[in-house]
Amino acid sequence: MKFVEPFRSKKDVETVRLYLRGKALKHGLWFWIGVNSALRISDLLSLTVGNVQKSNGAIVDKILVKEQKTGKTKEFPISDKIRTEIRTVLQHYTLTEAGQPLFPSHKTGEKGQLKPIGRSYANQLITEAAQMCNITGNYGSHSMRKSFAYFAWQQGTDVLLLMDLLNHSSPKDLRRYIGITQEQLNKVYLAVDLG
Repeated sequence: MKFVEPFRSKKDVETVRLYLRGKALKHGLWFWIGVNSALRISDLLSLTVGNVQKSNGAIVDKILVKEQKTGKTKEFPISDKIRTEIRTVLQHYTLTEAGQPLFPSHKTGEKGQLKPIGRSYANQLITEAAQMCNITGNYGSHSMRKSFAYFAWQQGTDVLLLMDLLNHSSPKDLRRYIGITQEQLNKVYLAVDLG
């Protein structure tokens, strides 16, 4: 697996989201949830209608998912804007049953049931979006998770909280993961300037 980096500007995140949304509403939504949740791509694409919609039709305030890699339960709130976009996607793709994938592929399984889009396709779409939007660097599906961590770190989130959220065991791993550059470290030295 090649190394991918986080998106480092909110403008780039929004540009990629809009590009993906232009290809298909569901693509814009999974990217948006991905950069706002730090979910691994396999967990993200496994979301079902039942993860985001209550039995009475209301959209949930928080998404609850069991992580495939760790077996841990993860819960995270979603914004009103994302909730509105979920409602739009559900209506657009006529997704009404709790077990249906939130991000359906064109492929169907046995007995004609919908299948979710695949990880490699999602990865390909993000790489394509970055290239088409003239965002230089190496980007893929893992860039969503890394972007969440990068922006949380930029906003001053405690490193221990980030390590816990991402299931990382050391600050050094976290630093490498979110792509802290030497240039950023140099700015710290210059900002401290004690005289």
